[in-house]
Amino acid sequence: MSPGQLRLLEWEAAQAGIDLDVVDAAAGPWGQRGRPATAFGFTAPELTHLHSAGVSVAAPTVAELLGRVSPYHHRARIELTIIDALLGADGPGYQAQELQQLLVVVSYLMRPESLPDLGGLVESQLVELSPRARGRYLDQGRLVALGLAARPTRTERLRKLIKPGGWRRLKPGR
Repeated sequence: MSPGQLRLLEWEAAQAGIDLDVVDAAAGPWGQRGRPATAFGFTAPELTHLHSAGVSVAAPTVAELLGRVSPYHHRARIELTIIDALLGADGPGYQAQELQQLLVVVSYLMRPESLPDLGGLVESQLVELSPRARGRYLDQGRLVALGLAARPTRTERLRKLIKPGGWRRLKPGR
């Protein structure tokens, strides 16, 4: 954010009665100004450090960003995956072992040509990953293209396209 945007944000917060301090992380440690009640941010090191120090953290719109990061091998994908897996709004974060497995699989999917020796390990870790992790962080098309998943059947593809309760009978000719 630009300095002007930060001043506007501080002004808006003051108008709403919110005590907001905008701290430049490059200016020094966050602890110099006291312990914040909540911290907002986007970098994995900052947020995980604050989270481990017991500060409530928020990583807004990370799930949306993950879906929009393109191409799939974009360098921000790992950082966003870490932030979302540890601090996401979908409940408690991942344990260290599951996060490690997830990062190995995501890294392989990002650049399989750079990590050819991980193919067998990735196959075994895919089985161990939770359905939540598979659906949220792994691209099904990429898994199919790399031979790590079966091509979805026509029925499975249709179920994805049609929302629950959205089945309708169509009259002939429509």
